[in-house]
Amino acid sequence: MTLCEFVHDAAPEYDGLAARLEKAMEGVPELVEEVTGLLLPQDPPPLLLLAGRERWHRAGEVHDEELVKREAAAMGLSARQADQVKPGVSAHRERANARWITVSGMLLGDRTGRPQLVAIADSLHHTGATDAKLVKLIAHELTHVAQHHASGGRVIDHANSWIRRRRPQAVPSGASLDFHRLTEGHAMWADRQITSLLGYTADDFEGTYTELGRRERVRWADEDHTKWIAAYESGYAFVRHVMEERGRDVVNRIWRDPERLCPTGPEVDAPGIYLAYLDNQVTRSVGLPPVLGPSAVPDPGVIAQWAVPAVTVDGQPVPRLTTSRESEWDNRHA
Repeated sequence: MTLCEFVHDAAPEYDGLAARLEKAMEGVPELVEEVTGLLLPQDPPPLLLLAGRERWHRAGEVHDEELVKREAAAMGLSARQADQVKPGVSAHRERANARWITVSGMLLGDRTGRPQLVAIADSLHHTGATDAKLVKLIAHELTHVAQHHASGGRVIDHANSWIRRRRPQAVPSGASLDFHRLTEGHAMWADRQITSLLGYTADDFEGTYTELGRRERVRWADEDHTKWIAAYESGYAFVRHVMEERGRDVVNRIWRDPERLCPTGPEVDAPGIYLAYLDNQVTRSVGLPPVLGPSAVPDPGVIAQWAVPAVTVDGQPVPRLTTSRESEWDNRHA
């Protein structure tokens, strides 16, 4: 049984990288299932795609287009209203594309919904990706596939969404759910477990940058990049704490009911508070919804606003919840 398929769609100059990437994939899907306790989809299996930047850009555009359709349907927006959201989503994608040197790969869905792990050949080449880094990349992105599959195709959409979903009973009331740090933290936990099991050490991840790679890395070593890294690390610290205190099976309940069990931003920063909430919810639950249960309809008043341009519907800016974790924390403990 094939747990993941591989396709080389980059330039011939990356043939050597393609061979290394395909070899690095061997055994990793099985380890993802073993370490996380989650299954990967098999009809069809996920695709590991080595692609150049242009192919990655096109895949990202398709992914965003399909995501907007799904989220607009959930919000009950008309086609015209959904079109007004697209410029902000596109601006976000373009910012990601510009920072290509900082992105080794990305999970993107195609038009059929099949998960694609797009490994970006240019980035891997110019950062001197080692075999250990290739394994880490595959393990990380396959963990996202497993999360999404366990949630019935919801949780990664939520993490990428321009909608801020809320938990009404949170303090402060309606605090936004932090799907991004939850999913990335869990994927970091899994990729570190897997690379450790395979015997890799910190030195094995240090590659040699090309001159272009060094220039681009310096160019984008800014405050936004620092915040991005900090979000991953704080998400990892949260998941590690919950794993140590409650175990893998309890963590995996989150994927089955993400709209109810995902932590808020303040709870990611204070996992002890989240554990009290989680214990209460799990104890009270007679039974969690099935893995393929329906997605909850989000609150129509909480569409997120991208920085440039603002998201508008019918010409009016759409209000959003604050994304400042500090502000939420201050309100909670005022």
